Amino acid sequence: MAQSKYEYVKGFESDDALPSGNWIVVRIQGRDFKELLKGHGVERDDSRALALVEDCLKTLVWNFFDIVCAYGVIYESSFVFHESTSFFRRRESKLVSVLVSSFTSLYVRSWPSFFPETNLLSTPVFSGAAYCYPKNSLVRSYLSSLQENWISGLQASNDQMGAFVFKRKVGEQVDVCSMRGEITSDAFWMEHSFILEKKKSKRSIIKARQRGVEQSPTMVERDPMKVDLGVTTGQFLQANWIVVRIDGRGFKKFADLHGFQKPNDERALQLMDECAKAILEENTDIVCAYGISDEYSFLIRRGAHQQASNELISATVSLFTSKYVMLWPKFFHDRELECAPAFDARAVCYPTETTVRDYLAWRQVDCHINNVNNTCFWKLREQGLNPSNAHKTLMGTRSSEKKELLSNDFRIDYNALPAKYRKGSLLVRKPDQTIFHYHDFDVIGDDFWKEHSYILQKWVAMISAHA
Repeated sequence: MAQSKYEYVKGFESDDALPSGNWIVVRIQGRDFKELLKGHGVERDDSRALALVEDCLKTLVWNFFDIVCAYGVIYESSFVFHESTSFFRRRESKLVSVLVSSFTSLYVRSWPSFFPETNLLSTPVFSGAAYCYPKNSLVRSYLSSLQENWISGLQASNDQMGAFVFKRKVGEQVDVCSMRGEITSDAFWMEHSFILEKKKSKRSIIKARQRGVEQSPTMVERDPMKVDLGVTTGQFLQANWIVVRIDGRGFKKFADLHGFQKPNDERALQLMDECAKAILEENTDIVCAYGISDEYSFLIRRGAHQQASNELISATVSLFTSKYVMLWPKFFHDRELECAPAFDARAVCYPTETTVRDYLAWRQVDCHINNVNNTCFWKLREQGLNPSNAHKTLMGTRSSEKKELLSNDFRIDYNALPAKYRKGSLLVRKPDQTIFHYHDFDVIGDDFWKEHSYILQKWVAMISAHA
């Protein structure tokens, strides 16, 4: 498809690959989880709470090939990726966001199975961080320290020591095993040495190139019992605007499985909008959000005091995922959620208002290009063409030619289709903090920005003036 002049904004996306030759641990922690569980009558020693976490661990260890093991308690979980993994090209934001989103989705979706008498009254949210360890002995120390911290001061039974899930190869088959009990002793790790067995790999250092992000140095060898050893989480520079973009993972298959209407499913789009609104209500530093299909971008004002990059990315995608699963019955009341949806996310820093405008223009141009193509494609499919021939018919055609095809062959005036399909959705935070939803708008030209100049102005001054 044709590219727009706004494509240059992709150059601001950072290469956040984690150093090769290191084991990667993704640690997921519940936000305000003691209060959340207490509000649902769940105590620290509730066996059902751990069983729910254990079920999520087993599913993720099975689904993600390069995860070799995981340890979890009712408030947090850690997943170990093999030191030679090239999963998601070792991109930190991708690894953390997908894993946090997948865990969140499974947790919310599985809650009724373990607590059938208690509906979720509040939204579970998790945050994540990535750690790098050059030696498997340090991974072992990390996991052991988690268990020691968890059971310290308790007369813990095996059921209270947390759940340890790992892969074991039996013949040509790989099984996922789960156990509860002590994992801190030398005897345990001698018996299970295969879990953290190193593979032969060429060790090299990949330096992450960050635009506008300050990143802490690659880990150095320190006290192996420190849980925070090797954390790579960076900090955003306050001089930049931040865009957090969330995108559905494997959503083509997800849409097919759940019978989404093509090329646009109104229910699915409304569900995405509702989840995005929840993000704006949670984070008052977000000034607007733009969504198309299974994607949403959130613009955080310049100078906002934000948490570490991984925490911002993971907590945002986790809240979005939680809302997606919890609100599903509201929009798809006649359709069960048949699998756990997941999203990935990344954050990009933009230095000026011009680059922010060009980013949003890029996404709206992309919305138009994709929608006119998809509208033609599905009309050709309805006409009887198979996918291959429909693609060949549209190959090399411009948007104007596709509109002609719709008009001449299908009597469809493309410009008369719902504006949401052609232009996307825009949520804007007004100076009085109310959130307004736009469907028919144009962020490419100047008129919208003249009328809504407050979006890219200094919000602290604007809110103070309004008060």
